[in-house]
Amino acid sequence: MKWLKYVFIALNLAALFIPFVSRNTAAHVAPAFEQVAWPLELEGKQLQMIELSGAEKGFIADFPGAVGRFTDGSREVIVRILDHETRKLHPAADCLKGAGYRVKPMPLFVDREGRNWGRVEAARGRLTIEVREIIIDSRGNTWHDASSWFWACILNKAHGPFTAYVVSTPK
Repeated sequence: MKWLKYVFIALNLAALFIPFVSRNTAAHVAPAFEQVAWPLELEGKQLQMIELSGAEKGFIADFPGAVGRFTDGSREVIVRILDHETRKLHPAADCLKGAGYRVKPMPLFVDREGRNWGRVEAARGRLTIEVREIIIDSRGNTWHDASSWFWACILNKAHGPFTAYVVSTPK
């Protein structure tokens, strides 16, 4: 019976690595920036593309998808498009903290379509912004945070391609 104990331990250790094993053995290739069908509008407002800064380009160099930066005249919108799950799709709050912002969680934002967006208030110096985010799959399913989206992918409850929106509004 002692061997049964070792089998149990080995199975538990193997289970720890399941989230890191891809379900698809085909190589994941990031879409070419020029070939991405970027959204033309968000929430009824037309989007205009803004060039990514040098720092932003460096930060996303190994991101397994495409990243675009837009404005609708009053807000900044970051759009990330990918075809598979990745731990490189970070929550906006993590990026803001890394950039020196103080971040305070806010209640979820519910849009006109009834979708829940994650939301935080971020402050640095005299600048305060409201930042909300959502991830949408090809079937219209949504997640308000990257962690729940990632686990939905692992459990085959999310279907790519995926579009993640981060909307920043000055307060």
